[in-house]
Amino acid sequence: MRHLWTLKRASGVGVVAGLVALGLWPFLGLFGPILLRLFFLAAALSGLCGFSVLAMTIHDIATNPRRGTRVRPLRSFDIAIGVSLLVLSWFELRDVLGLFPA
Repeated sequence: MRHLWTLKRASGVGVVAGLVALGLWPFLGLFGPILLRLFFLAAALSGLCGFSVLAMTIHDIATNPRRGTRVRPLRSFDIAIGVSLLVLSWFELRDVLGLFPA
């Protein structure tokens, strides 16, 4: 399982899902529940990938504290990507939660 889900894969899938959700966001009220579900899935996947990136980065920092100064910029980039994916998906999901039919 360790080789199936890596930081590179999680950040790539998260960024693509976040961009899809960001592109669909303005059209939520126009095309009905199918677009709403697609938007919700893309935003939720983006948030899960952001959480996964943060979890893997924090685990790597905690288990390998003496890795050196060359890896520190990469870890700060991973943290920035993870936080931005989480924040973007939080705003998107907060906007869409009231739109689902009862």
